Amino acid sequence: MLELQNICYRVSTPEGELDILRDISITIPDQRLMVFTGPNGGGKTTLTRLLNALAPSYYAGTLTGTISINGKSLTQMPQYTVARQIGSVFQDPKSQFFSSELAGETAFACENYGFSAEEIRDRTDDAIVSFDLNGFRSRNLDVLSSGEKQRVAIASVYALRPDFYVC
Repeated sequence: MLELQNICYRVSTPEGELDILRDISITIPDQRLMVFTGPNGGGKTTLTRLLNALAPSYYAGTLTGTISINGKSLTQMPQYTVARQIGSVFQDPKSQFFSSELAGETAFACENYGFSAEEIRDRTDDAIVSFDLNGFRSRNLDVLSSGEKQRVAIASVYALRPDFYVC
């Protein structure tokens, strides 16, 4: 379960302090799909950055309230632990690519977590097949359409098999 309790997130701007999120409380049970919608500037990206622990670590701001996954505080976990449990697909998928080819990109996270070569191959192949990407194995990722790149990015996260996905 992913829980946010009384979340407020404030950033400094040239005009002064600005509350991006104010008093957000959400419980997301396991195996549920939650969709956050709203206008540009409404805080959706900030919320995803909080859920994958990129804010306030990499995106400056002040966080109050608690965010926890399965009862453990996200702010107390190392980033690599959060990333193993909460997979992120960025708005611009190519901004998260580390490889120019499909298998390498799909295997990347599993390699970083030290999975065995056999498990990396199995997870990579499973993700590629699951997202109907077999036809792209010989193509450079740069030439794929935006939608195809998004599928590659989601498959890359899927290969790690996190508990939650943030897109």
